[in-house]
Order: sequence, then structure tokens, then C-alpha cells
Amino acid sequence: MDYTIRSVRNGYILTDWNGDEHIALTLVEAARIAGEILPDNTQTKYVDQFGAAELVKAREAFKAGQKIEAIKYVRNAFTPRLGLLEAKELVETFMG
Repeated sequence: MDYTIRSVRNGYILTDWNGDEHIALTLVEAARIAGEILPDNTQTKYVDQFGAAELVKAREAFKAGQKIEAIKYVRNAFTPRLGLLEAKELVETFMG
């Protein structure tokens, strides 16, 4: 079943093909509602090689107008790897 997902202040609203709406508090919950297959370990943690220097690189890239590079640094800093939307939101929130 296809869903459209939109972000709202306190979570996400999914709309299915029939126009019915579903509410999710997290992206993981939204993925479950949409029937996406999730890894067994949904706990996100830092990659072992990640350090403060990587965060500085991400901030510098963002301030230099290289938002995509900043998002790449942030996505690669976590395991399992963050989704594109999650990394984009983190970069915009914490570096913007």
C-alpha cells in the first residue's frame, strides 16, 4: 500500500491510497505503519570512527553552503545509517 508522509509539529501523518490518515510519533512508527521492513536493531548509535572532528567538518560544510556534504557527514556518523530526511532535519536544526 502506498502512503504519503508529512511532518507535523509532534510527529508524522501518513495518508494511504484511500485517503485515510494515520498518526505516527516517530519515523520508525511511520515506517511500521507503511509496512516497511526495519532492521532488528532500531537503536541508532554513533559509528566507532566518528569523532568531534567529523561534526566540525559537517558544520563547516553547512556554513560554506555545502548542505549536501554536511548531510553526508551526519548520515555516515550513525549506525544504522540515518535516512536522508532524518539527516537533513538534523543538519537544518542543529547547524542552521
